[in-house]
Parts: sequence; C-alpha cells; structure tokens
Amino acid sequence: MGLPASTTLTAGLRLESLARSSRFDGISRDENRTQWQPSLHTRTPLGDGLQFRSNLARTSRIPALADTIDRVTPSLGVNSPTRPDSVGNPALKAESTFSFDAGFEKRLANRGQAGLNVFVRSIDELIIRRTSEVNGRWLQRPENLGRAMAWGLEADVKTDLAALGAPGWNLGTTASLLQSRLQGDQGYSGRIPGQAHYLLNINISRPMPRAGGFFGGASVNFTGASDIGSNTSTQGREHAYVSVDAFVGQVVAGLGYWRLGLSNLTNARKNRERVDADSAGGLRTERSVERYQTRVFLSVGTRW
Repeated sequence: MGLPASTTLTAGLRLESLARSSRFDGISRDENRTQWQPSLHTRTPLGDGLQFRSNLARTSRIPALADTIDRVTPSLGVNSPTRPDSVGNPALKAESTFSFDAGFEKRLANRGQAGLNVFVRSIDELIIRRTSEVNGRWLQRPENLGRAMAWGLEADVKTDLAALGAPGWNLGTTASLLQSRLQGDQGYSGRIPGQAHYLLNINISRPMPRAGGFFGGASVNFTGASDIGSNTSTQGREHAYVSVDAFVGQVVAGLGYWRLGLSNLTNARKNRERVDADSAGGLRTERSVERYQTRVFLSVGTRW
C-alpha cells in the first residue's frame, strides 16, 4: 500500500497452530494452541541511500513442552540455589509481546550499511524461572510473572575492509543498550531477570569463496551484567563477561569444504551472586562461577 512521502505500508498476518503431547513414567501432557500474530511495517525513503523503517507487531512465545510437565529432574552435583532441581508447570501460559520498532538505515559507499533503531516491548505473562526451597531441596520452576515493559537502543554497522588493505574481508558490529521494568502486583519491580544491561558484538570474517580457497574469521562478544532477582526475597547479579570465537576453513574446488571452529577461546567465566530465602525464613547467600571451557568443532561438507 502506498502512502504520502513515498511511504510503503506492508501488513502481515500469521496463524500459528501447535499440537503436541508427551508421555513419560505415566505422566502425560497434551497441548493444542492456535495464535494469530499480526504485523504492520512501513518504509520511507529519505534521500540517497537513507530510509526510515518502523514495525508494529504482536508475537507469542509458547513454553517448551518440558516446562509444562510436572516432573522433577534432580540437579547435577550438590543441590543449591545455583544448582536446583527443576520441575515443569502445567499452568504455564504462553508469553505475549506487543512491540514497536523504529529506526534509520543508511547505505554506505563501500558496500556497507549502518542502522540505528529504538524499540519498546510490552510483555504479558512474562515467563521467568523462580528458585525456592521445598522440603529441604532447592527447586526451580517456570512461572508467569505478570506484565513487563522493555525498551532499548540498537545500532549496527556492516562494511568491507578493502579500504584498509584487506579486500574480501568484512566487518560487522552490533550494539544494544537494554532496559526493562516489571509491572503489576508481583512483589518485585526491578528489571526483567536475566536481561543484560548491554550487548556488543564485533565480527571480522572472510566469507566462503565460491571458486575455492581459505575463509575464516573471529568475533568478540561483550555481555553486560544482569539482575537475577524475581521477587523481594530472591536477589542477585550475574557479572559482565567477554567471550571470543574463531573459525578457519577451506573450499576445495569440485569436492567440498572443511571448517574448524573454536568456541570461547577466552574460557569466559560467569560470576554470579545470589541471595535466596530458605524455608525457615532465613537468607542464604551463594557465589558461583560457571565455566564453559574452549570447545573445538570440525565440520566437512560437499557443495553441488
């Protein structure tokens, strides 16, 4: 649809229907869900290589089937607030989000693109994982916390590096500043549990060549600190961390390719601090460090 100022309006409507069932140790769970997900998108050209975009949409996130089955899975190792047993919640509802995005996109002279975007999300039936002590053991259970608002600023730049003497190599950077606030009578009004304060990714890569030859790249990921608390008796923080990934590969003309990937070269550590209320009404403080170690992946494929 055409609008004034050469604006183009695109409307979309998606119907999502899901039927699933599970049987395990005599426990069964059946689900049938149908959801409509409408959207409106506008695009307005503003000049040479510059345009304004906006998007209004409603989306839903259906819980994982395992999260809806009332079955306890014991924790690995010593049971604690950071290593709880887990159990599903048969009453768990789908999370619904009403979102608005608006931003500018600019085409760069050196075959690149830059963008700046703001967004606002209104979330109903926000799904969180709450940890509590039950019969002497710590148990984690998914719950619908209520309503929440999330908003932020996103920026990205994609360009090639030929001007810097590296033809065939590309640079991509994305950055996000995030904020949120829980709403309603839930006993807690802080940020959404687990939402990082910021995200930053810097990626340099040489795409897979068609005619044969080497390719590869590396990326650095910065994840800001996040709050863990989900009510007045559960507080905590996960500290910021940095991870580095890299890969190298080769296309063998007429045969295929191989690719060697290295994940988490920095052996990034996730430091957490938690304060939880136990069943006796006291507070328990726990500090933990989670490591993911460096992992190596080798893949081989053919190209037709």
